[in-house]
Amino acid sequence: MAQVPLQKCEICEINDGRRYCTDCEQYFCKTCEEFHLKSKACRDHVFQDLGQINPEEKGSELKDIVDKLVHGKVANVTTEEEVILQKKIEEERILKNAQKRAEMVLLKVTNAVENQGDTMLLNSHQSLQQAMQSMSDIAKSDLEFPF
Repeated sequence: MAQVPLQKCEICEINDGRRYCTDCEQYFCKTCEEFHLKSKACRDHVFQDLGQINPEEKGSELKDIVDKLVHGKVANVTTEEEVILQKKIEEERILKNAQKRAEMVLLKVTNAVENQGDTMLLNSHQSLQQAMQSMSDIAKSDLEFPF
């Protein structure tokens, strides 16, 4: 069994921490351990003698915990990115549809304006023809008078 260097009690910081709470992951002296176990929240905590603690095993456990947390966070970020990407794709589809509808409306308006111009030109042409016909009628009537 590997020797573990003595730690100070993490509660009183005076005595050597010869006991280790596996739940809190803290070193305790015997006195602080007794107070710790009297607390309702901590009465079921498990303690080990300092000589029973294998730091390599503890480090491996901590690494596994950190790895799980990191993996979970990466998975969350990946999922969030996929959701954001799907939203962006849907927004792009909606915008493209709106753009197509706007282009159709613009085409209809343009055609209406062009047709209105044609209508105005036709009306002007008809008015001009009527005016010319009237002038022709007036000129004919002037010619019909005897001198």
